[in-house]
Amino acid sequence: MRRSSRLKGRLGEDSGAGSLELVLVFPALLVLILAIVQFGLWYEAEHATISAAQEGAQAARLYGGNAAAGKRAASVFLHNVAPTLVERPAVSVSRSATTARATVTGAVESLLPGLRCLRDLVGASGGLPAVRRRDESGSAALELALLTPVLIVVLLFVVALGRVASARESVDGAAGAAARAATLASSPQAAVVAARAEATSSLSSGGTSCAVTKVAVDVADFVPGGVVSVRVSCEVTLSSAVPGLPGSSTISATGASVLDRYRSLSS
Repeated sequence: MRRSSRLKGRLGEDSGAGSLELVLVFPALLVLILAIVQFGLWYEAEHATISAAQEGAQAARLYGGNAAAGKRAASVFLHNVAPTLVERPAVSVSRSATTARATVTGAVESLLPGLRCLRDLVGASGGLPAVRRRDESGSAALELALLTPVLIVVLLFVVALGRVASARESVDGAAGAAARAATLASSPQAAVVAARAEATSSLSSGGTSCAVTKVAVDVADFVPGGVVSVRVSCEVTLSSAVPGLPGSSTISATGASVLDRYRSLSS
């Protein structure tokens, strides 16, 4: 009973470390996901207001058109395309002898607590098609230039997390395999050698490359019915997953195994 409690205690240390890592990583992932969704909402709402403004300007510049017709067209378009996305929409239309101009403003609801993302959205369209097309292409290019680095950072972050998760699974397996190999040895000295060899082999076969590998073997209870524990630590560099990405993470796991109660041991 005492050995069983000791075994559970050794393994419980690693499960507690895994829970702590989950507690630290989960909020960051949640904020990251909400930030991506928030940017997507703002992006879609901005395009909706631009398109609504274009519709309003187009209706106002027609022969016989006026500012009221343009405002009505912009409001109907925005209601049909984004009835709930754009909050507090406001439409203003002006028309001169040569140009009709419509402006649509609104806001997007914030998904991040404590962060005021109710940013004003403005879409405007003039009466000259050539000027309108050039403005839109420039806006799209600017949005793409701003969005691309964000997407790259998110992708690298996801790849790095996947690398760490894969390494943790490999280290867990290596610790368990090393502990089992140690219990099959005939002496404490042979158990240490067997555990280290098995841990290294298991990490290699699992495709995990460690910058620094440490294997600590506890053979203090190397007697029939005793418990042998092995702790494996692996320092994983993030650059091994994404070239040029700085930083590293040290992953540790403990495996334990019970010696056969009826076996004979050599000194």
